[in-house]
Amino acid sequence: MQLRREIDDKVGEGKKLIQMSITYCLLGEYTQGMENAESAKIAQSTENLSLIAASLMEMGIINYRLSQYPQVLDSYQQTLAVSRKNSDRFGEATTLNNLGLVYDSLGHQIEALDSYQQALGIFR
Repeated sequence: MQLRREIDDKVGEGKKLIQMSITYCLLGEYTQGMENAESAKIAQSTENLSLIAASLMEMGIINYRLSQYPQVLDSYQQTLAVSRKNSDRFGEATTLNNLGLVYDSLGHQIEALDSYQQALGIFR
């Protein structure tokens, strides 16, 4: 990763930080995972929408595992907006499905069903 910093490869650095974040989460080290996911926001300076969405999605996943649902909703809403701006239909559908899971966890079944139906419409 040092080489990526030296050559100012912000996209490559952001991708590696997200990969590290995922690995830390698999190890149960959510704090370190979140630090890497937040650091991956470096992608915002590159305007790489796919990387920005991936960073936001990873932050949402970590917060979901920590049952921090308001933060999850915030991350996923931002991910949804970025996916739509990027015309990433798969990312949009995946995010809508994840929003449904959060709404289910909060006991908001109407919102969950709405999110699931929107995701299903895209996946079809």
